[in-house]
Amino acid sequence: MDNIENHQMTEPTDETTLLGNDKPVFYGDDIKADTTIKGDNSRCVLIELVAGLFALMSVIDLQSTQFYIYDRVSETKHMNATAKASVCDISYENSTAEKIETEIQTEASTVLMFLIFASSFPAILPTLYFGTLTAKYGRKLAIRCSLIGFLIKNLVHVAVYYWKFSLYYLVLGNAIEGLLGAYGGAMVAIFGMVADVTPENHARSFRMTTVGAVLSLSASLGNGVSGVLIEGVGYVVIGIILTVVGVINVLYVECCLPETFTASSSAAAASTTQRVPFIESVKRSFTFYFRDTLDKRRSKMILCFLSFFLLVGFFLVNLTTLTLYLLNKPFCWTKIHITVFGALWQLVSWSVILVFTRTLRHAVADVGMMLIACVSGLASQVMMAFASVDGLVYGAAAVGVLSQLYAPMARAIMSKMVTPLEQGPLFAGLAVMEVVCIATLSTLATVIYRQTVAIFPGTVFLVVAAVIFVVIILVTILAFKTKKDTRERMK
Repeated sequence: MDNIENHQMTEPTDETTLLGNDKPVFYGDDIKADTTIKGDNSRCVLIELVAGLFALMSVIDLQSTQFYIYDRVSETKHMNATAKASVCDISYENSTAEKIETEIQTEASTVLMFLIFASSFPAILPTLYFGTLTAKYGRKLAIRCSLIGFLIKNLVHVAVYYWKFSLYYLVLGNAIEGLLGAYGGAMVAIFGMVADVTPENHARSFRMTTVGAVLSLSASLGNGVSGVLIEGVGYVVIGIILTVVGVINVLYVECCLPETFTASSSAAAASTTQRVPFIESVKRSFTFYFRDTLDKRRSKMILCFLSFFLLVGFFLVNLTTLTLYLLNKPFCWTKIHITVFGALWQLVSWSVILVFTRTLRHAVADVGMMLIACVSGLASQVMMAFASVDGLVYGAAAVGVLSQLYAPMARAIMSKMVTPLEQGPLFAGLAVMEVVCIATLSTLATVIYRQTVAIFPGTVFLVVAAVIFVVIILVTILAFKTKKDTRERMK
């Protein structure tokens, strides 16, 4: 397959022709995209450090919140129960304890669903606006707001842990974080910065993969230490530690992280000083999928966008539903077992991905790597659905070792098809759809698990497998479309 990165930018011959890729589709015909990005590749190291700390804090907070909810609900249910048999006891089957455990799983997943909604939907509007604001005030604005939002959320969580407020007060902290951008806002800044300092070739694909690896490996470290921290120091101390680390990250961004985006074109620079209405910001984030260019990038952008949207909730599904799945029978894993397993899988997975992409990046196109990731994820989900012993869980993890490669490849493909001025709106749109996907597909997965846990707990993994199968079809179409367009350009 020929890579999308080889496409050539073409200047339009007249004003009635659709804009070429060397001119942003939303700035008008009088503004050329002759901006230069004042940065160097050394800045990527700083970007990755900030991204790593952000991912580490977010996952430790997510894991501790999940286990805290499960413990609180379990404590309440068991205090009122006459039978306190363990879920793994031989006498558990058809006992009162079995019914109680089902109630615990159902109630805990319900609270988690509300938390996902609270941190996801409020983040949609600010993330969309960040796409335009980062072109006016710089990329750092988005990540600055996201980090402050995390700090506020964490303080609310600490208050709930310490004073044992209602679990639904956790929703307040998540909503505040969402209003300040949360995960989506951070992704706008992080990947926008990476695009600023890398050329449109294999280097950008590998850098996107590297940043994805840093995010995931930091998340795996968070997975690994969260269980140990919960057992060792408790939820309140974890919250205090996260607050201190969060403050350090904010100070690091303010004092050490350089700005990577500066428009040198006078016309482009003037456009960034003008006040942009919110509706216009929304249009800029999604105009790629409605307005075509001379090289007909729209259809490829749409295929990438749909694939990204359908798959982006995959990782969160495994962070939330898989935790409840492994806590339940027949696995009965402990918190430390679950977190260490997740950490080791992330470490092995991204180590393999980095070696794979570094070795084969000149032989396999980005689209081909996306397809490999989808097949890996599909096989893993099917195996996990029918797992009945620990060995099958480990086998499913091994089969899915390349499944996380899809996200950096999708981002790289789309980033190479847009101009520097369009990077911010592009990643804002992707971040918003990522947030929407988290709030819809992941919430749907939680609902499915809650409704099927007493019948067949693996149902949710079969549903995810079906979604991945649809994505395989979309990526295959994208591969043929890319190859066809490349051949036409070479004629």
